[in-house]
Order: sequence, then structure tokens, then C-alpha cells
Amino acid sequence: MNYKAKILIIEDMEVQRFLLKQALLSFRIIVDEAENGKIALEKLVQNRDYDGIITDVDMPVMNGIEATKKIRKLGFKNPIIGFSSMSEDEDIAKGLNAGMDAYLKKTADYDVIRKMLEDLDILEKEEEEEEIPI
Repeated sequence: MNYKAKILIIEDMEVQRFLLKQALLSFRIIVDEAENGKIALEKLVQNRDYDGIITDVDMPVMNGIEATKKIRKLGFKNPIIGFSSMSEDEDIAKGLNAGMDAYLKKTADYDVIRKMLEDLDILEKEEEEEEIPI
């Protein structure tokens, strides 16, 4: 199978990791996982070949805001997407100020996730099939 990208999911809740992973796999994305920001940093020190990161904002050990700041200090330039059930303007601003490129609600459907990945150039935009007149 021809994979299109590689993304690191940072999320402490196994069910949320599973659901997001299923969406990404359906887009032919290779997925790596970390249960918190500390584990993610350990992975990034070993290997930085991720096309993007999707991180929960509220996690134990190291939250997504702190993880994003440290990931950026490591020199990671690719998109980081905040992933949270909180969508207040203040929460979004904190993530963007920390170095996140975008913010995704945990309730987002596959189309919203795909569009965000396309907008951030993690995935190529799908070409719409041209209708052939009969």
C-alpha cells in the first residue's frame, strides 16, 4: 500500500487514539502513538520524520501546550494540530501561541479531519473525479 504521510498522535485516552487512528489510516497515513507529551518528546528525539503531529491539549504528565513548546524547541517545523473537546477562543489561542498550527475538535468527522490535513499540506488534496457525459 502506498502511504501518503506519517503522523504522531499524542493522546492519553486510548479510545480517542483509536478513533483518530482509524480516520488517519483510512487516508493511508502511517500512525505512531504516544500517551503523553513526555513520551512524544522521547520519540521525537529518536526520530523526527513525522509529516505532522496531532496532540491532545489536556493530558497528564505533560500536556499538549507544554509538549508543543518543547517540540518546537527541538526544531520540528511540520504542522502541529491541537486536538481537544474544549473549543473556547482562549483555549485555541493558548495552543496557537504555543506553536500549534491548527485546532481540531474531538468531535470532528472524517471530512473535517481530511480537509485540515489537506489545508496544512500533510495530505494532497483529492482530485474530484470529472464527470464524463454519456
